[in-house]
Amino acid sequence: MMFGGTIYNQWRGFMKKWIILFSVLMGASSLSFGASMQSLDKEKVNKLFSDHTLTTISTVTLNGKMAKNTFTGFFGKDGKMTGQLASKPDTLPQGDKGVWKVKDNGQLCVTWEHWESAKEVCMDIYQTKNMLIFINAGTGKFESAALLEHFKEGDQMN
Repeated sequence: MMFGGTIYNQWRGFMKKWIILFSVLMGASSLSFGASMQSLDKEKVNKLFSDHTLTTISTVTLNGKMAKNTFTGFFGKDGKMTGQLASKPDTLPQGDKGVWKVKDNGQLCVTWEHWESAKEVCMDIYQTKNMLIFINAGTGKFESAALLEHFKEGDQMN
């Protein structure tokens, strides 16, 4: 039996949120999460990231594979950014530079000089009570998460 378009899209959105939440809970079970999750619009994403440094929790995705590594990145007001991984990956540099932007739909898009094969990667951003969850917009897979308390104003990279 096929669902009607509207019902199907509502069901799909509901399931996507629960799959995301379940994935994050399984990946970082020692952290406490709020049960509600909302996607962020362009204004909220710009406000959170512009002129801020963030550090992710210790599970990140690098080249499509989960890695126990933290990422710290500064998102400049000018659209430029720098990033650093806590541990150097085998085949990539530990730090990189790039550019970032937020699309009208609220997706955060990053293009690094070296990481991700220098191709633009966009993420849907979801917020729970105490953290942001990053989902790769191209693959729909969990990318990373950052506690809101780990967002610091200004460039904290140096």
